Amino acid sequence: MLVYLDEAAELMPKERSIPAATALRRFLMAPDALGVAVVLVVDAIDELPDDAPDLCETWLAGKLPVLRDRREAVEALDLVDPPVDEVWLDSRLKTLGPGEFVLRSSRMRDLVEFSIATGAARQ
Repeated sequence: MLVYLDEAAELMPKERSIPAATALRRFLMAPDALGVAVVLVVDAIDELPDDAPDLCETWLAGKLPVLRDRREAVEALDLVDPPVDEVWLDSRLKTLGPGEFVLRSSRMRDLVEFSIATGAARQ
């Protein structure tokens, strides 16, 4: 099962705790055990509670024209081992086109760029 949550910051707000936040944390901590994968979609990482990004194994980042948003994304993506080339990633997140994304997963060694429009992937 895949649960897709757009504007996830409303369900897992940074400032206060709501009942849904506890369930979402449980899904994020043990998706394989529960048979559920959760997709959190936010405009900026800082909208989520501080512990939420640490629970995510896979990240998709699209174009981030705002420097502050790029810095937060680069920092979060660099926490997955092995480290990334922060200068390259910052530059790439600034210039990605429509439908282009960078994928980072704790299960993969390298970053992967892909495009929804073409379906092509490259490392």
